[in-house]
Amino acid sequence: MFIERFEDKGLAQYAYAIGCPGAGKMAVIDPRRDIDVFIDYAKAQGLEIAYVLETHIHADFASGARELAERTGAELWLSDYDTGETFEVQFPHRPMRDGDTVAFGAVKIQAMHTPGHTPEHLSFLVYDTNRSADVPMLFLTGDFLFVGSLGRPDLLGEDAKRALAHRQYQSVQRLRDLPDGLEIHPAHGAGSMCGAGIGGRPVSTLGYERIANPFLDPRLTEAQFVETLLATVPPFPEYYKRMKRVNAEGPRVLGGLPGMTPMPVERFKLA
Repeated sequence: MFIERFEDKGLAQYAYAIGCPGAGKMAVIDPRRDIDVFIDYAKAQGLEIAYVLETHIHADFASGARELAERTGAELWLSDYDTGETFEVQFPHRPMRDGDTVAFGAVKIQAMHTPGHTPEHLSFLVYDTNRSADVPMLFLTGDFLFVGSLGRPDLLGEDAKRALAHRQYQSVQRLRDLPDGLEIHPAHGAGSMCGAGIGGRPVSTLGYERIANPFLDPRLTEAQFVETLLATVPPFPEYYKRMKRVNAEGPRVLGGLPGMTPMPVERFKLA
């Protein structure tokens, strides 16, 4: 099993490929709009993109999940916890709930419902079954748990943020039974507006976050946690509202980025 991180530096956004060379397949998690980077990577590795997963309906960037799945024929797995919420995915996909798994070769990816940043948010426990079928090796935490921080709970507006902060607290409690050595791979790094005070390193361990992440302090009561989280929310970028709608409706399938089609020599000469 392997993991590869793809960084969009302008947004401090991380997408991931989880692959099993023995199975000839890989999954892509939270792909950005420019999907050619994933297709080119899979081709170079001699692997098929068999699965595309997302942690949640993103607010800060246009998702490439729909187009990547359509271009490659991959199965698209999205959270099933958006039903009845402000933003619901409106294009075909396979619904994913807490405990559901995607498995190929030695790789097992198991969903954990971690609402708070958004109601539908999923995180993914990743197992290398060649090493252990029972203990996860990696935790793709999306915008739930960052290095040194947590995801902001105000994406649905002022009226919903306090309830989502309480749900974020309950999601944190679900970390208690996970091992200290679990690698934390979040969807954003330092500079992202999806959380406050995100650390500069792109990866951590759950054990270190228990020591150094102020939101994982077990001495915090739920009320203290909520007030602390709400007090640290960064300024709200106005385009987030539009981007949530775009990603819920489904970004238009482009067949490639506009303006990237090579110009034939004959046409260039005429120009």
